[in-house]
Amino acid sequence: MAKGLATPISQENDLMSGIRKAFGKGSSTPMPLEKRLERLSEQDLYGVIQTAQFVKMAHSFGSPDTPYKDLVNSMYPKYPYNLRNIVAEVLQEAEPIEPKQSNKSNRRDELISEVHKSYEAIEEV
Repeated sequence: MAKGLATPISQENDLMSGIRKAFGKGSSTPMPLEKRLERLSEQDLYGVIQTAQFVKMAHSFGSPDTPYKDLVNSMYPKYPYNLRNIVAEVLQEAEPIEPKQSNKSNRRDELISEVHKSYEAIEEV
């Protein structure tokens, strides 16, 4: 089949370009929190603010080391995932919680140190 002047130029399918953008190599940086908040509808923004207030209140009654994300997920498991993440990020931005080191790793380090000390004591004898 000969290609002439009237042959349509094949353009990239919009669906396929969207899929490539979504699942291709992530060359761009994530959108900042402020921009994601600006993109929310009024209703979603109100929901995020209200949810953040409740989570903050619950956090004040619980363990101060509990990450906001864990608390939001346990309190609102059916709330949309992207909005739960935004709530956690808003709270983390307002009052950061430092990640707590695991007790298991601390205990492990203590045990290793004790073994090393016992080896040193044996070598000295």
